[in-house]
Amino acid sequence: MQYRDDYTPTGKIKRELRAEYALMAMTPIYLALSLLTKSVAFSLFLISNESPGTPLTQDEKQLITSIFNDEVNVNRVFIHRSDPLATERGSAGFVHITDIRPNRHVYMAPSMESSDYGQLAAEFENYHKFQVFVHEMTHIWQGPIKATWKELTCVPSGHNNNYTFGDPEIDVKHAPYTYTLEENKKFSEFCIEQQANIVASYALIFLRPDIFSFYPNEQLASGMSNEVFLSRLKTVVEDRFPQARISRLNTERSEKAPAP
Repeated sequence: MQYRDDYTPTGKIKRELRAEYALMAMTPIYLALSLLTKSVAFSLFLISNESPGTPLTQDEKQLITSIFNDEVNVNRVFIHRSDPLATERGSAGFVHITDIRPNRHVYMAPSMESSDYGQLAAEFENYHKFQVFVHEMTHIWQGPIKATWKELTCVPSGHNNNYTFGDPEIDVKHAPYTYTLEENKKFSEFCIEQQANIVASYALIFLRPDIFSFYPNEQLASGMSNEVFLSRLKTVVEDRFPQARISRLNTERSEKAPAP
């Protein structure tokens, strides 16, 4: 006997559930096609609606190279230094991670504008600008394919522009951005937003300690001492990016050098 409840409210719910279960069964394929479609559509939108952006300055290139070495082609990166689209998205900055264009683009909100993020003065207002720039450049390093699949491990629930350094009290809203530096956890085990925040934290603390001195919180991460946090931060970044260690040591030497 064929039940004819497909046309009742209950039947509608059953049809929706069957469709949902079918979608779950093909989730990897669905996600791949969805991401590809969105990538092409958004790339075409940007091509037809945006300015070309500006190349990175020499100091910006040097900053990025000091972390990622030659893993980022800094000559193929263009930055939009004051883009309303970032504000409309509720972001201090963003990168369209699945952008299929040969050149990569970084979009900074007007509130984050700077003519040179590699030469930011040691001022309170600049610690956030510096972090946002390095955060977005980490997305450039991740690249479209690596970032697309790694993004699936993040909870897609909005932006956390507070840039807390490390906090084990992860809530749903901030989960993609908040990280906990567990002992022996590798950089590759963090999702893309956590990776970007980790590198931004590292760069601010160890490569621009003059700007970091304006950071308002004395305790960097709840649940662990600053000493433990800084030790783990160095390990997780420098194990993946050996150039960062060289740059940190050079910065430390220059900080200790007597003034001429």
